[in-house]
Amino acid sequence: MTREEYEEKISKWYVSRRHIVIIGAGASIASLPDGDYYGHKPSCMNDIIEDLGLKDILEKVNLKTKSHNIEDIYSELYERDDCATVREQVEQAIFDYYSKIRIPDKLTIYDLLVLSLRKKDVIVSFNWDSLLLQAYLRWEKEIKDLPQLLFLHGNVGLGVCDACHAPFPIGEFLPNDDKFYSNSCPNCHAQLRPLKLLYPVKHKDYNKDPFINAQWDYLQNIICNGAITTVFGYKAPASDVEAMEIIKKAFVKLGEESRQFDILEIIERPGFSLEELTESWWEIVDFTKHTPKLYHSFFESTLARFPRRTIEAAKIYNLDGHFAIPICQFKEEDLEKGAYELVHNKMGELLKKEMQNDYSVESK
Repeated sequence: MTREEYEEKISKWYVSRRHIVIIGAGASIASLPDGDYYGHKPSCMNDIIEDLGLKDILEKVNLKTKSHNIEDIYSELYERDDCATVREQVEQAIFDYYSKIRIPDKLTIYDLLVLSLRKKDVIVSFNWDSLLLQAYLRWEKEIKDLPQLLFLHGNVGLGVCDACHAPFPIGEFLPNDDKFYSNSCPNCHAQLRPLKLLYPVKHKDYNKDPFINAQWDYLQNIICNGAITTVFGYKAPASDVEAMEIIKKAFVKLGEESRQFDILEIIERPGFSLEELTESWWEIVDFTKHTPKLYHSFFESTLARFPRRTIEAAKIYNLDGHFAIPICQFKEEDLEKGAYELVHNKMGELLKKEMQNDYSVESK
């Protein structure tokens, strides 16, 4: 094999790889600076008790934990036989709260996130709210080549048909167009089963639910093929130690040599520093041998700077040795655009090239 043939082989391998985005509560908060369709704002784990009015429910029991994190509290409720009723009330309150969150009419960062990736790419969500799913459903008929979605902690917007072993959207998602998804399986008409949201911290046995187990299995199979991993608003809390162990084990499968050009991006709130990263993320950073790229806004990230061409742009920089000039970039002012203007005007050239199987990064 000649040097040119080898370089061409490496180049084709690199651009075939995935962009994997891992999102947490911080992504939902960043996407709704003014609240959802009704003005409600998503909560982080430490604020749920206050925001959801769980204090009155929890006052019925004498908790031993001093933590204000709902997952720590739920773990104690799960382990105590005398707390079964309270535990069920907490589960229902959380499900009801997150089921009511609706995406606004105007575009959100979640819309741009969905549009910035292609079907070989994956968005991995730890969130209970269905905002990501709602954004996806808003675009699925307009653009066929959209990323895959994984929901590792369940999601209020999905129900599972145990007969067909498949997930489907449930409930009313988009109040602005009166779109409603039945709670019955569209294939066999069996009742869809809502997904479990809460797991005890010490025993996050994802194997108990076939759907959640399948989501984790798929993540383990594909995460080693991620050339870019973007972590958006997910801090990998202590309550997710087991989850991070699974991710780390899958991440290192590819080997250090093959990951020498891989990129780890962190999108976090303004003022966040790399020193605040949890130990779990630093173990992955140490394996990649590269300092992670820290961004304080989605619009600084590769996702916004090179939408739908993130891996191709990384290849030009890492393998070809120069910077790429994108065909289009997402800017904060794009959130004020209408859907038609964004897709047909801003992204028009990009999408036209894709129809011709052209995934070049730069305009010619």
